[in-house]
Amino acid sequence: MRPHAGVLDVLPAAESGPYGYAIDANVTGTVTAANASNPRRDIVYVELVDPAEGTGGTTPGVTPKYLAGTAAATPVAPATPARSMLLAEINVPAAGGGNPTVTWRAPVAVAAGGIVPVRTTAERDAVTYGTADAPVFVSLLGDLYRGVGSSFAPIGTGRTAVAAFTATGIGTGQILNAQVPGFVVPGKQAHAVRVQVTGWLFNGANAGNYTLFLRQNDAVVAETQIPYGNGYGDRRTVAFEFTATVQPGAHKFDVVSASGSASAGYDTAKTCQLTVTDLGPVS
Repeated sequence: MRPHAGVLDVLPAAESGPYGYAIDANVTGTVTAANASNPRRDIVYVELVDPAEGTGGTTPGVTPKYLAGTAAATPVAPATPARSMLLAEINVPAAGGGNPTVTWRAPVAVAAGGIVPVRTTAERDAVTYGTADAPVFVSLLGDLYRGVGSSFAPIGTGRTAVAAFTATGIGTGQILNAQVPGFVVPGKQAHAVRVQVTGWLFNGANAGNYTLFLRQNDAVVAETQIPYGNGYGDRRTVAFEFTATVQPGAHKFDVVSASGSASAGYDTAKTCQLTVTDLGPVS
């Protein structure tokens, strides 16, 4: 065991409070020999002794210890003893199966109200104190979660990008109205992203269908048609929304327009706003 410091809160009496400790030098020991047929999971832990709290012993202190598990086809690590905190598991293969490996299991201590870092969703689900005021960060996924009742929900980044106002005359074929380039989805898992198009159009005496194509990285992911026509000064409000599951990385969102087959075009069209919002990771 290498030098490290930690905090223990392992006594049954709440008023006993936390205990700080430090291992200031390398600690070595012998691992029980491998079983001839089956693998085994052992544990390494630290044990607290405080006679004033009725733990037994004569001298307060924290001692690193090792406990071998039971060999089995599907081995299970032994339970951590009382007044102790698990630090790591040693995965011991059957004899001739290679060298043992170590999996670090110790929890991470943070200041009150701080973000609690965990490595996996299993560790996240074992946390009982992850709230909106003390969110949990899952490093494997790269995302924040908060406690909601007995489960966890992702915390959206709240990032919103808005394209600049664009006025475009529309004819046949696709014409770019507005674009949000380089929209980055952080972390290591997919996020829900909401894309909204709002605006208005104005046309002259023509009639037909005004078509909007919503694209992600140049691929059409949704479209809508707004009919118009036959009255000079005809105006239509555009309101279009789409939610997509988007993988981590940089993405480009844009809205393009084209006239429908009923008309070659009309006088003027305007897309006022393209808004892209990250709603957070998809559980």
